Order: sequence, then structure tokens, then C-alpha cells
Amino acid sequence: MRPPEMAEYVAVAEVINACGLEARGEPNLAPSDVLESWTAPGIGLDTDTQLIVDASDSIVAYAEFERTDTPTQIVFDGYVTPRERGVGLGTWILDWAEARAREVARAAPAGSPVRLLHFLWTQETQGAQLLGSRGYDVSRHFYQLIVELDPPPAAPIWPEGIYVRTFEPEDARALHAADEEAFRDHWGFVETPFELYSHFTLESEDFDPSLVFLAMDEQEIAGASVCEVDRPEDAAKGWVGRLLVRQPWRRKGIARALLLESFAAFRQRGYGRVGLGVDVENQTGALDLYLGAGMNVKSEAMCFEKELATAG
Repeated sequence: MRPPEMAEYVAVAEVINACGLEARGEPNLAPSDVLESWTAPGIGLDTDTQLIVDASDSIVAYAEFERTDTPTQIVFDGYVTPRERGVGLGTWILDWAEARAREVARAAPAGSPVRLLHFLWTQETQGAQLLGSRGYDVSRHFYQLIVELDPPPAAPIWPEGIYVRTFEPEDARALHAADEEAFRDHWGFVETPFELYSHFTLESEDFDPSLVFLAMDEQEIAGASVCEVDRPEDAAKGWVGRLLVRQPWRRKGIARALLLESFAAFRQRGYGRVGLGVDVENQTGALDLYLGAGMNVKSEAMCFEKELATAG
């Protein structure tokens, strides 16, 4: 596998951020986020990413598969810088993605439905039209929510027997196990090996153990809020990357307490607002929880899905 080159992942970040600026008026990520994807366990830069360049050898479009070890649910991303729209690059990306997805799908059990997924912001109407013309349907909606931290949010109230503490290195395996258990009944769940979880969470440049809050019941993790810092779109915005409560501890107020604990921690550090993403159709009541805690919808994304025909 070829090693990542700095000039390439910086240029890819510029393409992705140009798309974000056009759609929502803000960038999506930092160059280090691209590098993080490129160095993840199991990534094949030569097989699962594509760099498209113009006549001057500048990168003008990019595509990647998020994972290829889940052959029945395959997520890919595609970006074309706005100045190069309308010349067929999006169609080329779709052709490549579907061909590569069918290769990956060969590992699926015979007769299993194979879903190819792609996410777009609602403002990306040109991309939505292209996906619709190729047989993709909108299967899910997601909101990005935000709360302003002035005036200060309510203080957390912890259920009896539950206390909160921050992450310690020896919690790594237990936090991963709790995350897997908590999200197993959510839409689109696929198992994440510890090595992959560790790479994108515990080893991430944005990981701060003092902003990972564990709701503990004696020695067991009942729930957790995994927060992130250094958002590229807004340096004054904190981010709740994962908020989870294991099944036996749900409906006790732990999720709300974790959320408010996270808000308070960011405010204490001087942040002006906090954001997170949520599946609108989530059956756990997450959206109502967030809205009830004072959050508001800032933007919306759609998941486009297409079932691929496979042999067997």
C-alpha cells in the first residue's frame, strides 16, 4: 500500500471543505481527519480511494469507501469541487463506487441484500438528483443540532446509584464494549473491531480523556459521553461525538445528565456552543432529549441508499 502524502490529504481536505462551504457555509474537516481515514486499519488507499485531477495535476474530486469489511452495508463518500461540476465527475465517481462495491459484496453470504449508502446535506440538490437518477432512495434523515452556552444550561441531575467520572486508559476496552452494546439496536449498526474504534476515537487527534464522561454504576459503565474539540468549522464549538446508554440503564435520566455534564464542561473551558448529530428516526427518543435540553436544528443530511444485485 502506498504511504499517504501530505500534499494529497491536504488537497483532499480542501476539496471536501469547498463542498461544505458551498452547501452550509462552513468547512467539514481538517486535513488530519483525512489522514486519520487513510491510516485506519484495513484501509486500502489503492483500492478504496480515488483522487481525480485536472490538467494541471490539481485534485478536483475525491471518493472513498469508509469501510470494506462490512459487505452487506457499504458506505462511500464522493466530492467534486464546485468549480468542476457539470462535466461528469460525479457520474464517474458513482460508476467507480458501484463497481468497487460489487467487488466487496462478493464476500457477503449468498443471497444477502447488499446496501450501498451515501450521505448528502439537504442543500446538495445536484448530487441528490444524480443519485436519484441512478436508483438511490432517501432512507434516513439526520440533524446536526447546536446549543448556545449563554445563558448556562441546567445542571445535571444524576440518578441514585450513578456517579460520573472521566476516562482513564484502563477504561478503553470497557468503553468500546459499552459503545457496541448501546448502539447494537440502532439503525445501520455494524460491529466495529476494537482496533478500528481505538484508531478513530482513542487515538484521534481530537481525543481528550478529560472530556469523556463515564456514568458509572459501581464498577460498570452504564453510559458515556465522548466529546471532541477543535472543530474545523467553528473553534468556539465543542462536539459530542458519541452519547450512549446501555439498555439496562435507559429511561433513568442518565443520557440527559451526561449531555448536561458535557455542556457544563465545554462552557467551563470557554466554548460558546456545543453541537452533535442525531438520527431523526432514532427510536430511543434521542431527538426529543436533545431538543428538551435546549438544542436546535442547524442543518440536515440525508442518507441515500441503493440495493445492489448480487449473485446467489
